[in-house]
Amino acid sequence: MGVILKYLGVENVHVMSGAMNTYSAAGYDMETGVNKATKTDLGITKPENPDVIDTISEVKKEIKNDDYVVIDTRTADEWNGKSSGYSYHDLNGRIPGTVLSECGKGYSSSVFYYRHADKTMRTANGIENMWAGQNIDKNKHLVFFCGSGWRAAETTWDAWVMGLDASLYSDGWIGWSNEGNPYIRNGKTYELNKATGKEVNISAIKAAKPTSVKAKAGSKKATITWKKTSKATYYKVYQKSGSKYKVVKITKSSKAVVKKLKKGKTYTFKVRGYQTINGSKIYTGYGKTVKVKAK
Repeated sequence: MGVILKYLGVENVHVMSGAMNTYSAAGYDMETGVNKATKTDLGITKPENPDVIDTISEVKKEIKNDDYVVIDTRTADEWNGKSSGYSYHDLNGRIPGTVLSECGKGYSSSVFYYRHADKTMRTANGIENMWAGQNIDKNKHLVFFCGSGWRAAETTWDAWVMGLDASLYSDGWIGWSNEGNPYIRNGKTYELNKATGKEVNISAIKAAKPTSVKAKAGSKKATITWKKTSKATYYKVYQKSGSKYKVVKITKSSKAVVKKLKKGKTYTFKVRGYQTINGSKIYTGYGKTVKVKAK
């Protein structure tokens, strides 16, 4: 809530470190019942501090920027793809190019590593020493995220208290993976195919390739055949032209006929497959390069 108010432009916002634990431990009285808030017009029609919260498209650029560090504050099990951290989200993995700085351990709402035992904020020196061991440069812009936002909201606030340049990527892991962006698990890249609602192993597609590629000469033509791979929907046939290759056929079949060739000239071909995931073509590797002399 504090981050949202800063995002909107409220100038005087505070978060009580330790929350109810320290309040009651200090001996302050508690009350029951309901206090009704008075409606107040803040005069805000649009966010006055939009840079406080980063969008997915902004994070995609920030990951590639050396002046930014995009920090995953989820647990090690979430980072390593052993758990999504959420009963309502079944995609496991991590965002490529991000750095791990666990908020806590054991469960997805833990902020153990960023707090003292009484749940007050850990000292700046303690946090900075932890970051040093995680290769996080505090002099860069720090972008924090978790699964859905609230763990990272606390670490973002800590960074502000420490006087650092920081923002919150509030969509987090859930927003990233649900949008069909690539993520890593066990060293392999995956995406959620939004058209089918199923996870796709992108690494497996790229590792596959057409096999048994052959070329048969015809009268001023060549017939290229291959054995399909289950990882491709379409195939592109490439013909060598000078030092480069150009696409001469696109087909769903396992055969392509290339015409208008010159009699007696030798031609070189190669084939690869692809399928379209979330609007992008994901290619397999190339099959064996073949040569044929046109008749």
